[in-house]
Parts: sequence; C-alpha cells; structure tokens
Amino acid sequence: MNNWKLKDEKAKRICALLAPKVKELEEDLKAFKAILAFYTAMRIKAQRNFIEVTVIPPTKSSKRPENAAKNILAKAKALSPEDRKALIKAIEGKMET
Repeated sequence: MNNWKLKDEKAKRICALLAPKVKELEEDLKAFKAILAFYTAMRIKAQRNFIEVTVIPPTKSSKRPENAAKNILAKAKALSPEDRKALIKAIEGKMET
C-alpha cells in the first residue's frame, strides 16, 4: 500500500529545497540571455563595418555551359531517328556492346 502522507512530506521537502535554486537559475538565465543579445547585436554592427561586399559583374564565360548545352541540343536534333534512339539508349545506359 502507498503511504500518501509520507510521499507528500517527502515531495514538500524536496520542493522547498529546489524551488529557490530554480528561481535563482531562472534569474541568471535571463541575465545571460540579455548579455548574449547585447553582444550579438554588437557583433552584427561590427561586421557591417568591416566586411566588404564586392559585386562581381557577369562575364562571357558564365554563359559557356548554356551555349554548350544549346550546341549539343542542336546536334541531337540533326540526328536521324535511328541515331536518336541509339543516343537515348546510350544516355540511359542501355547500350548493347
């Protein structure tokens, strides 16, 4: 059988011991959160002043992959239907050797 009065007394003692410590830790946590927020804001402001952002203009070389894809597509369209089927099989890895 459970002795509920005994459990109540034990729980009351433990709560009395832990409650002040928990309140103290919560207060410390709030203080640390405020300090962290302050220094995070300071860090962001400082980074804005020393990190230089450079804009790199696009060059002709940036379109080379696109041009290569257009050339390959044009060559594929010029193939005969049988050659297209063989090309598709080769791309899919079903080519018979």
